[in-house]
Amino acid sequence: MVIKLQWTERKKWRDILHHLLDVTMFLARQNLPFRGHREDMLSINKGNFLELVELLSNYDPVLKEYLLEVKHAIPSQTSGRRVSSYLLPNIQNEFICLLGNNDKEKILADIKKAKYFGILFDSTPDISHADQMSEVIRYVHVEGDSVEVRESFLGFFPIAGKTANELTKDILSNLESDGLDINFCCSQGYDNAATMTGIHGGVQKRIKEINPKVLFVPCANHSLNLCGIHSFGTNPLCVTFFGTVEKLYCFFSLSTHRWEVLKENMNPTVKRLSQTRWSAHHDAIKPLKKQFEKLIIALETLTDQRENVDTRGSAEVLLKALFSQATCFLQKERLLQESISNSSMTKIFNEISDDIMVEIMRLRTHGGCQNHT
Repeated sequence: MVIKLQWTERKKWRDILHHLLDVTMFLARQNLPFRGHREDMLSINKGNFLELVELLSNYDPVLKEYLLEVKHAIPSQTSGRRVSSYLLPNIQNEFICLLGNNDKEKILADIKKAKYFGILFDSTPDISHADQMSEVIRYVHVEGDSVEVRESFLGFFPIAGKTANELTKDILSNLESDGLDINFCCSQGYDNAATMTGIHGGVQKRIKEINPKVLFVPCANHSLNLCGIHSFGTNPLCVTFFGTVEKLYCFFSLSTHRWEVLKENMNPTVKRLSQTRWSAHHDAIKPLKKQFEKLIIALETLTDQRENVDTRGSAEVLLKALFSQATCFLQKERLLQESISNSSMTKIFNEISDDIMVEIMRLRTHGGCQNHT
């Protein structure tokens, strides 16, 4: 009888833990927060974790009974009654760590089964401004007749310094803690920072000194991004043009009133540039190219005497910049297409001819723009 009661109690707690782990995996997979602002049992919204547990309890009597025990135990804690609770924040964190470690062990076992692998590391600061390195392992997964190249993210780890020697030590130490032998590494990939890619003293060179067979493959996306940034950065006209595009976004986004005026005339609205994603330059130019006249009307509206001095002055400056030769190629789709196929932007800007100047004069005299040239 006692053994049966023990078995029943054990099964009950296992069922409860299975439900709580399922909730944890769901929230983690969906990248949803666990905690709520107030998590006491009398709160209207206790956060995703506790609310999901209560939702599941409506369909599971064991979980329902457990929640009732926890609720009744809270006001009677002073009487000495104690109920094990797996709903506390530290328990939630422990669930996350246990599930994460279990997944990581499975991935590492798969990598070791493949034997040979490639490494991908990149550093980035988190929201608390602590510098950390991300670790991704590339390997071949074979299962039956299926062969698949996989890239598995293993996690973040803090880095001790910025020099190539310090970063190399951090990478090797982390690989060793994961049980991965650097001698079985076949490739390495990083961004194009000199510390990582230097051919004399960079991380990739130091890794090669340990294992000469490790091939270095620079990040193709980062290389293309740098190509766009540096090629356009050598031409003053391009620098002026993209500077004006960025100023447009800053001007309108600084005020809700300005943004409403822009939305009344343009849809979609202006977008900002990104130094780390060159495609953002195309996204920023596209609405300007298609709705250039509407943008002019929005700026004209903001030069009205009823606007404050700062708004009027900034709108005047942007209007003059938009009518410069550096930005008037927005009116010619041919020039934009050539800018993609031809790496020499100087040649393209030299092709701005009389027909564009005619377009400029038309815009100046249309919509009341003559006062801002």
